[in-house]
Amino acid sequence: MRKLLTLLFMLAWLWPEAKAQTVTRSWDFDDPVVNRVADGWNISLYGNPNVDNGILKLTAVNQGGYCNINFNAPAGQSIVDPSVSKRFIIRIKNGTKDRIGSFLWKVDNEENFRRMEILMTTEDTQFKEYVLDLTHDLRWTGNITNILMQLMHD
Repeated sequence: MRKLLTLLFMLAWLWPEAKAQTVTRSWDFDDPVVNRVADGWNISLYGNPNVDNGILKLTAVNQGGYCNINFNAPAGQSIVDPSVSKRFIIRIKNGTKDRIGSFLWKVDNEENFRRMEILMTTEDTQFKEYVLDLTHDLRWTGNITNILMQLMHD
């Protein structure tokens, strides 16, 4: 049976640490999903990906694995300057019983991802905002070339 994961990404922001909280990068999902790509994010192992009123809607269909969305920087570029952007904010409505999500990133051409786990509420009926604060994570440094949002789904 397919579980509906309305892992709905309404807005994702990278915020600088400075007091004047200005957005350094945002994804608003205004354009439709084309070839499993939404606003630069590649969608893997989700069914029926679509965008509706700025919300990326995904249905988790993978049994016993990871569903993810992945953002790669164009060659020679960085997604964000980690010395300035320290927080990643997402809004999700998790319609599954799966509690653990992961925020992963790669620096330069490293082979392995660096990971931060996210404990999420389950079977949500409303959006929840999660703030991933990387201010004191010494791994949040260098040229960030890839960001991955992942949900373990069983």
